[in-house]
Order: sequence, then C-alpha cells, then structure tokens
Amino acid sequence: ELRFSGLASSHAQTLGLALADAAQRSSLQRLRLEECRITAEAVQHWAPRALSELKELKVLNLAHNQLEVRGLEIVVQALGSSQLEELVLTDNLLGPKAGQLVAELLLQVPSLATVDLSENFLQEEGAAMIAKVLRGRPLAMRLSLDLSSNDLRVAGAKALASLLEVDSVRSMELASNRLHDFGIKAMAQVLKGNRCLTFLGLQENNISDEGVTALLEALCENEKLQTLELDYNAISDAALAALTAAMPTCRITSAGNRPKQPGMMSGSVTGGYGA
Repeated sequence: ELRFSGLASSHAQTLGLALADAAQRSSLQRLRLEECRITAEAVQHWAPRALSELKELKVLNLAHNQLEVRGLEIVVQALGSSQLEELVLTDNLLGPKAGQLVAELLLQVPSLATVDLSENFLQEEGAAMIAKVLRGRPLAMRLSLDLSSNDLRVAGAKALASLLEVDSVRSMELASNRLHDFGIKAMAQVLKGNRCLTFLGLQENNISDEGVTALLEALCENEKLQTLELDYNAISDAALAALTAAMPTCRITSAGNRPKQPGMMSGSVTGGYGA
C-alpha cells in the first residue's frame, strides 16, 4: 500500500516519480491519494504513465481532491486496461458527465466492482448516463455503487430504477439526494422483481409513510435484501414497525426519523444524516 496526503499540485512530478519507482520495485495493490489537492492540471503529469504501469493495482482512492471532469477523463483513460477492483472519487467537483465516464470504465475493466462517486453533484443527468450505459449490458462483477449527496432527485431515482431491472447492482447508496416519496415509488416498482440487491441506503431523502408503503408492497416477498437504511427521514413508528415485521431477514435502520405534521411542506424536514 502507498499513501500520500496533503500534497500541493506543484508536487505532481515528485508524485509521478514515486509511483513510477513503486511500479518497478513492487506489485503495488493499494494507492491512497485522499486530500492531496490534486487538480486536472496536476493529474496529467503523473496519471497517464503511472496508472498504466501499476499492473497489480486493485484499489485507487482519490477522494477529496479537485480533479473535475477533465482530470477524471485522464484517470479513466489510464485505467482502461487495469485490474482495478475499487475506485473512490468522493468530492472531486466532477459534475454530471462523470456518470458516463465511470460507467464506460466499468465496461472496460471487468474486475471493477466498487465505485464511490459521492458528493460530486452528478444530478439526474449523471444518474441517467450511468443507467443508459450499463442498462442491458450485464457487468462481469456485481456492482457496489455509492451515489450519496449528488442531488439526484426524483428524476435520478427513476433513471436508476431502470438500472436495477438488470440485476447488476448488489449495493446502492443513495443517501441525501432529495428522492422524496415519488422517487421511492419509482424504485419500488422494480425492486419487487430484483434478485441481486443486498444493500440499499436511503437516509435523509424526505421519505414519509407513503414511500414506506410502496417499499413494503415491493419488498415483502424479497428475501435477497439484507440491509435497508432509512435514517433521518419523515417516517412514523407505525410504518417502520409494519415494514420491519414484513421483512424479518432484513436489517432496517431508522434513527432520527421525524414524521411530518399535518400541513407540513415536503421539503421542511430538518436535521439529519451527516449534520
């Protein structure tokens, strides 16, 4: 494992030399570059050569940098023939186009099974791109996908619902995306027939009893789902109890729920996940 932190962009050449040396001297499998202030300009100085030469690399963590989509394009191109298994891109100012770039990488790298794109403002467009590229093209590995805090909203939930129809995703984290009951209803329609998903994270999405009712109807006969996270929503104790009773083999978390009061507007639930 090789780990760097706190590097300035001016150290890109030094980083490139260190990675080149590591590629020659050892079979490096884990590379962690969180919070290194890596920009698109910096990444072009080391990623094309270094990442293509690290043949045994399994885990690449680039969380909390400033890659933007230009930097991601360079990284994706360099990883095209890799054996990567896990890619972490949390908080890199990526935007919607990152959805298409990462989805295409998943098709190029059969071993890639875990992707974290949280906190990148993918929005509904990014979710739609992921679903469009992967839908109907089953992956070699069942995918674990973290899309939390990306402002996906209802349209994003509908796009991802189509991806769940092909049974290629084993874990999906969608916390803090303003999905609301309408988004949950769209996903519930396909969850009824899903036989692959084992984890679903729906924390802080302003879900009420209406959304839970849709989940209950869809999942009451689903024995595959092992964990359902519903923390920091607007669900009543009665609705949670009914869901728990209907899914005895599933671990359901529900901390911090505040049921809506009569007359409360949809977006008025406060507090919550990550606060």
